[in-house]
Amino acid sequence: MSFAGVSLVGDGEAVGHAINVSAASGYHLLVVNRYSHIKATTPNGGKVVSLPFTVGGHRWRISCYPNGDRSDCADSVSLYFRLDENAVEGLKVQYGFSFIDELEKQDSTYIRAKEADNFSSSHPSWGYRNFMKRDALEKSKHLKDDCFTIRCDVAIATTVDLHIKVPPSSIKQHISDLFLSEEGTDVTFMVSGQKFAAHRCVLAARSVVFKAELLGSMKEGTVASVIDVEDMEAKAATQVAKSHGDGCPGYHRQAFAEE
Repeated sequence: MSFAGVSLVGDGEAVGHAINVSAASGYHLLVVNRYSHIKATTPNGGKVVSLPFTVGGHRWRISCYPNGDRSDCADSVSLYFRLDENAVEGLKVQYGFSFIDELEKQDSTYIRAKEADNFSSSHPSWGYRNFMKRDALEKSKHLKDDCFTIRCDVAIATTVDLHIKVPPSSIKQHISDLFLSEEGTDVTFMVSGQKFAAHRCVLAARSVVFKAELLGSMKEGTVASVIDVEDMEAKAATQVAKSHGDGCPGYHRQAFAEE
């Protein structure tokens, strides 16, 4: 995450330094100084606001309501992340608020794991109405010398990030096509006078006996020619293969190796 500056609020307008981050992710710090004074002078629904800062080519602000943003959360601190520009098309954004000392919540993978919200001109603000109870904050380690610092991590989620569609597996069809074409076959079975071309790697994967015979220490120089399968008729071999082929055409040519 790239550093997008720091805003200090205490008396009047925010001061500090905002950095324009062109990268798709970054973080901004909101330092709330003289918390007791701000709490006493800011009514329910009133807020302090960060400087505007840029991440991913878009301008943002952080809003902090020390006495809650509405009457039903007057005993809490409310925090909101706001798009500070007009945007007709929605922006999918993953964001997170944490206190400056909550390092485990500031890893980029932690932010990327969050569900993205859709920011637009019609819905520019998302956040937490009850970010933290005010009395809990005042008793916590996060409030030091009447001051606390909020870190806001931002990741602009791309269309690719949000809408990756994994196609259904086509390996079954690919194996079927491979077996039907007999391309790459390197071993032949003779069952009651009928030949079955096969791929030794598939046979080895399906049978420990064939693995030892075809790939292991039991492998003989004649294995590359024809292997006679005794005490089995070709019709029976085909039926056994079909019962293990999972409906895949051509798979029966090698499936009987499991028996």
